Amino acid sequence: MRHILLFFVLSAFIFSAGCTAVYAAVVPQELFISSAGQMQIHGGTVKMKNAANVIVVEIWGQRWIVLVDYATKLESAYGEKIKLEEIAEGHILEVKGRPISNKIGQIDASVIRDLSIETGTPSRVASGSLVDQLCVAQVMASLEKTKAEVQTKLTASAVSALSPKTPTPEPVEKSSPLSKTSAAKKSELSRYLDLWMKGSDVIWLQKFLLSKGYDIGNATATGLYGRGTLKAVQKFQTANGLPARGRVGPATKVLIEAQL
Repeated sequence: MRHILLFFVLSAFIFSAGCTAVYAAVVPQELFISSAGQMQIHGGTVKMKNAANVIVVEIWGQRWIVLVDYATKLESAYGEKIKLEEIAEGHILEVKGRPISNKIGQIDASVIRDLSIETGTPSRVASGSLVDQLCVAQVMASLEKTKAEVQTKLTASAVSALSPKTPTPEPVEKSSPLSKTSAAKKSELSRYLDLWMKGSDVIWLQKFLLSKGYDIGNATATGLYGRGTLKAVQKFQTANGLPARGRVGPATKVLIEAQL
């Protein structure tokens, strides 16, 4: 699945003492994937963490597997360096990184900021977050609406990526008693047909004649081009302005296929 811009939500950040208090009380949830493949999660909850440097983060009911290695920067809410073992289940994270190709829901993290750990000072918070332009109080009124819209987009995208593609079946003409297979294959009449010949193409021809109301001497197709079939072809040719020779040549074949 190619990485596209799913949604961009402007939210709140700390640029004054007043906004610092609001930020501590409310952590908005945001998810951003740029056209260049850069991904950012803000406000995700730690649901699971194991010893193999894997953190499972949930945002709006969807879970992402965050992979941590030696190059991943681990920071507190205010930019202070922390250790991996300090990040615990239930903590609120901001994650930056790249989605892993061919691995749906997995992120190679470059920065993980634990917003539940408030070591350091607010002045050390680095810019570059999705929420470094506005105070939380200025956009909280729009968060509930944007949250619902992004949830809908993410759910539709996930279902589309995971669901197998089912081809649309070809329509069958209800007015014709011919089977779907025989009606679709115009190439069934690929040779010159005459008296006493046998084959699947004769069966196809006999089914066509029966569907048009012509008597072939049998109630069902037998695959043998007998006298009953020959007479039915003659009647079909006469009814459509062709010489009644009883044989199926190029002209008769074109006429038959035109009536399918």
